[in-house]
Order: sequence, then C-alpha cells, then structure tokens
Amino acid sequence: MKNSPFFSVMICCYNSEKFINETINSIIDQTFTDWEIVLINDGSKDRTEKIVKEFINKGVIINYFFQNNKGFASARNKAVELSKGDWIAIIDH
Repeated sequence: MKNSPFFSVMICCYNSEKFINETINSIIDQTFTDWEIVLINDGSKDRTEKIVKEFINKGVIINYFFQNNKGFASARNKAVELSKGDWIAIIDH
C-alpha cells in the first residue's frame, strides 16, 4: 500500500513560451516527487512545443498532448481524461 498519494499536475497552455520553463521547473523543484505532468498544448503557434519537448528529451516525464485550439475548457477536460493520479493539481502557465 502506498503511503502518499500520486498527483497528476495539469498544465493547459496556449502560446506559453515566456512562462512554460518557469512553470515546469516549479514542479520539478518540489521536494514531493510522486507526480506526473499532464501538459495540454491547446494549439500554440510559438515555441511552446519545442520547449516542452526539450524537457521530455532531458528525461522529465511529461504526458504531452497537442490539440488544435479548442479553448481552455476543452484543454482542461483532456488533461483530466489523461491524468492517472489519485489527485489532480492545476497549475496554469
């Protein structure tokens, strides 16, 4: 039996290149480590995807999903659908 819950940390973003590094690093820098990042890119046209893929290439476990721009509610619903955690935490870019 697990002693601590597993968290899905949801990030829904759109054209977030200015802040996505800081957002992802704020999760990585936590002392609690039993989490996954579920990141929904809602059709960004800037460097957001490239930045996220750099984290993935460094070994950060990010469940990444790109969708054509459907709006914030659709992105949030997709993140919930893909989350595997016992708990869901929301952090916006």
